[in-house]
Amino acid sequence: MITDKNMISKITVITVVYNAASRLQETIDSVLGQDHEDIEYIIKDGGSTDGTVDVVKRAIESGQGNIVLLSGKDDGIYDAMNIALKSATGDVVQFLNAGDRFADSDVVSRAMKVMEETGADIVFGDVMYENPDGTTDIRCYPQGCARKVYYLTGDCINHQCMFVRRSLFDGNDFNTSFKICADREWMLRVGAYSSNLKMKALGFTVAVYPLDGASVVNKERYRKEAGICVRRYMPAGYPVYALFEFVRGQKRLADVLHKLYKKLYFG
Repeated sequence: MITDKNMISKITVITVVYNAASRLQETIDSVLGQDHEDIEYIIKDGGSTDGTVDVVKRAIESGQGNIVLLSGKDDGIYDAMNIALKSATGDVVQFLNAGDRFADSDVVSRAMKVMEETGADIVFGDVMYENPDGTTDIRCYPQGCARKVYYLTGDCINHQCMFVRRSLFDGNDFNTSFKICADREWMLRVGAYSSNLKMKALGFTVAVYPLDGASVVNKERYRKEAGICVRRYMPAGYPVYALFEFVRGQKRLADVLHKLYKKLYFG
């Protein structure tokens, strides 16, 4: 049963970008091509010098959608996301990075329907990884990923696949001291896995995520920040997390773990 509390009118999609003119247009087209009636699209540019702003301005001039351009220096991706959030007016927020795109034209409307029908605070779907050789893999996030213990594996849900009620960000910015795992830290700090909030798996692919040079992260920093998150918010479970990290450091064991992950989470 859909109540007034669950009703969703506007959704805000946020894209933060810096010098990605060649990749941004397909993201814009993906958002403007959604069949949901009321989408506010905020593009936060970090002061690009490669023509990125011109791409956005042309999209605005086309009059095809409600596009808001915020341009100016920021302190990285999570600071840019915080800045964009302050301008968001939608009932629900979703982040789609430059170069990423929605898997289908009805992704937003289907996700909002599930949110309304279930009263979920956060809904999350699957992601399609686009490999450099042109092949693709579907990374599935079943309902089990809504359990806090899931983070002890060292994994997390891609933020591109999540739709979050904007009220959850009130007074809860991303912690910009984390350069890679601030979204993971936000999920654990804000209590998205507490009994107060409801998470629901969508069961369909939300976003396409190209795996190329722009997707490479500092693995050592990633492991450090992920470990800090676990120690801070799930200290009793840290030995489990440490065990997974040990396994990943041993080639034969890592191969076994990888095969297990493929079987459980890739379709």
